[in-house]
Amino acid sequence: MHANGYARNASVELYCFCVVALGLILYGYPVGVTNVMLTSPAQFQRDAGFEGDVETLGMLVSANSAGALIGCALTLVPTRGVAAADALGRVALVKLGAGCYAAASLAMALTPMKLNEIFGSRAVIRWFAACRLLYGIGMTLTYGGAAVYVAELMSQQTRGYYLPMMSVMTMTGDLLGNFVGMPLERAAGGWRVLAALPVPVALGFYAYARKLPDSPRWEVLNATNAAQREGEARRRAAAEKKRGKRGLFGRGRDSNAPSDSESENEPSWTARDVDLTAARRSLGILRNESAKASFSVTDACVRRSRSGGAGGLLAPPNPDAQSKQMKKEIEQELAEIIDVVKTGSKNGRDCASAVNTDASKRAMTVAFGLSIMSMLSGVPAMSYFTKHIFEMTGHTPTAASGMTTALALCKLIVTIFVAMSLETFGRRRMLLIGISIQGVAMTLLAFLFDGVTWIEDPRHAVSFQLLNGSIAQVADVAIFVNAVGFHLSFWALAWTVANELSPLRTRATIMAINSMFSWTLSTVTVRFLPVMMKSPGISATFGFCAVNLYATIIFVYLYVPETKGRTLEELEIVMTKSSSLRDVVRRLNRPDEDDDLKPLAGAL
Repeated sequence: MHANGYARNASVELYCFCVVALGLILYGYPVGVTNVMLTSPAQFQRDAGFEGDVETLGMLVSANSAGALIGCALTLVPTRGVAAADALGRVALVKLGAGCYAAASLAMALTPMKLNEIFGSRAVIRWFAACRLLYGIGMTLTYGGAAVYVAELMSQQTRGYYLPMMSVMTMTGDLLGNFVGMPLERAAGGWRVLAALPVPVALGFYAYARKLPDSPRWEVLNATNAAQREGEARRRAAAEKKRGKRGLFGRGRDSNAPSDSESENEPSWTARDVDLTAARRSLGILRNESAKASFSVTDACVRRSRSGGAGGLLAPPNPDAQSKQMKKEIEQELAEIIDVVKTGSKNGRDCASAVNTDASKRAMTVAFGLSIMSMLSGVPAMSYFTKHIFEMTGHTPTAASGMTTALALCKLIVTIFVAMSLETFGRRRMLLIGISIQGVAMTLLAFLFDGVTWIEDPRHAVSFQLLNGSIAQVADVAIFVNAVGFHLSFWALAWTVANELSPLRTRATIMAINSMFSWTLSTVTVRFLPVMMKSPGISATFGFCAVNLYATIIFVYLYVPETKGRTLEELEIVMTKSSSLRDVVRRLNRPDEDDDLKPLAGAL
């Protein structure tokens, strides 16, 4: 392994991330805008005629989650022997997500209210739910593709910064939704404007995404999959030929020949069979040595020249102009990626075989555990009803909207702090600190809301058993502290750690299955949070979340390793060669971890 990983051109990394950031902003936008577009009685509720109907509100809010769940399933559809996410590529998923964003937003903005006259009283609601469903599909395609893309594209020195910055961008979208929603809350038909705003951003996002280089790690994986298919075809042809000869001469099977099962478990390709042209070009772009390889906002928004500015950054390099050292390092990095892919191919390249390896099982344990416990912490579902919860603490609807915006800004600042300090604190320590803070805050909320119930009201559908005085003020503080803890831990780091620990061959598959777990729980919790608030009650709901948070602290301490300062290939070696997940934690957390990696690297 290269001692300090392989460097990237900082300007290229920044440019690629800025393009991806557009899709991440659109990912977070519906969370912020929902507080006005759907939950405000003066907006879509009034125009569609379901004011005060908590069940319909819950169905519309959860349609985003349901769409995201469908998107996860689509990325797992077998295509050319692998999951669709691996067959299409990281950039292709991002572009598909941009298309879904644009189509869904335009359809929501143009919702024809006369549908009720033609197809029945709830036709408009079904149309709007279908649009939010499509937007949710775009959310999964964009975030799933972007998360894997950023993890694989960045160097080990910057990966710990850019992965949490993805959460910063989604929080920016959330804050933007709150910011543009507030002045439109009392405007007639304001929900149409809020629904239409993502359209031009999504179109611009698609246009810029078309020019991005794909992940060099995916390019290698795609090339090895092609070599594997060709090798399997040659193997089948040879087997057919051999069977034909045995049938002709009546000869039995050679006892020394390998069995079919033994042959299937071995990769049918060597490094010489793999066409690495696309991977070399991608790495060449990422390591652009040109003096003109600089980037600024002006480059991204104005300049379109191929010879300079942003255009020059993504121009394929001239191999003759590359230094010998650069070429050597590119070949070394490609060789290391191929070694890791070959090791992960011994169980087969199809989804079922790939995820059945020890490394994949360990990565899934961490990824699924953090995702499930993140949803059971309550904050993801509560974020859709933040305005209502602030109304319970005695704020007017207008003041509650302001508090919701302030909370979104607080979340953004916390997530920026995580991105800036993660390489100092480390993933594991930051998770433990954030979850502990959240557990204390959620416990306090359970006591403060004891005896308060969620009462359906024809105008607001919120509780009018309000907290008041110092109790209400403490509750406001606890809500903010709870959000701070969540964004110090789950929000910024659950996907970061899962991405880093997942093997290359199964990274997209694990992320998709992980998303299915997350969005399934999100759909259920968002759909039934109002019901749980009514019975067994707000206090019991918060208490349930607190218990789950304390269990999560134990889980993180025992099973989540520290990934700071490691290349993805180094992490995959440890995940593959260790005896158990606890052994992975021990190896990656001990001070002399570099000494442990040397024999493991040699084993490859």
